[in-house]
Amino acid sequence: MKRKFTIITDLADLSPEFAKKNDIKIAQNKIDIHGMHVYTLYEYTLSPDQFLTEIDQELIKPDKAILSTSLPQLWDDGDPDTPPSIEELVTESAEAGKDVIYLACNSAITGSYQTVSAFLNNEMADRYPDIKMFCIDTQCASTGLGMLIRDLLAANVDSVEDAFDFIETNRHSIAHIFSWSDLSYVRRSGKVSGSIVLAQRIAGFRPIGCVANHVPDHPKKERPLTILSHSLRVRGDRKSAKFIAEIVARTIKDGEVTVNHGNNPAWAELIAKAIQKLLPETKVLYGPDYRVGNTIQAHGGPTSMHINYHWRTQYNDFRELERVVQSILKTP
Repeated sequence: MKRKFTIITDLADLSPEFAKKNDIKIAQNKIDIHGMHVYTLYEYTLSPDQFLTEIDQELIKPDKAILSTSLPQLWDDGDPDTPPSIEELVTESAEAGKDVIYLACNSAITGSYQTVSAFLNNEMADRYPDIKMFCIDTQCASTGLGMLIRDLLAANVDSVEDAFDFIETNRHSIAHIFSWSDLSYVRRSGKVSGSIVLAQRIAGFRPIGCVANHVPDHPKKERPLTILSHSLRVRGDRKSAKFIAEIVARTIKDGEVTVNHGNNPAWAELIAKAIQKLLPETKVLYGPDYRVGNTIQAHGGPTSMHINYHWRTQYNDFRELERVVQSILKTP
């Protein structure tokens, strides 16, 4: 069935091949490093591996500038060598008589939802009053947002209203578990202090975190990134792989698991195999097609690891997930 609407998204970390095959339009963020502009979708600039080489060379410069990631470009800048703006993507769809839904990255991470929603409701809606335009905070990010989009495609919904309802209903079903084996990039992006980086290197622990839907007493009342464990028990690739696998096994509802890495395939394979050992009937996807995108790599580095799957809704509450983690840590 050919869709009657256009899907536009931003930080979903979908490969260019997948996006093109499934007619997914990507509104790209721009990373600024010492005045060098790199776009997030590598069909316009660099592959993930080339990007890491380039960013390493830029970040060793003496001034050590902090990375800056911009929001998706709203207006057409007239430059044919830059990715299409949201204006161009929406115009192309509207001129073809197709409605539009914009699937925005988690609003606790970026302001794209607020910015794009206002742009569609004001500027573009006035220009195309007969075209339905929706923008929704998916409350997902990176490869988790990619999984939610794959779910939407599999649902094969017919209208843009049905697509909106599907995302609103299912956006909390995606688990986002993440980790790093090196916090250097996180330090460069200004997210952690040098003392934490040093402690992590000396102790060798792997910080394990999640994107929590409900965190009690959090001032923003949103879904911030939350570290689940700094435990010294979670040291090295093998122990951390087993720890992550235990979290997945205790919280998964159904469906497949994806293990996505920046540029650390060996660790990804360890995690995938640890999950398969605990969940032999579950399909675990990993490998060269499951990569963390350039924006996340810019802030987390090549050891960024994202594990996504469908979990039971009770674990949207951080307190429930924390109980699982503490139970695993107490297990001999």
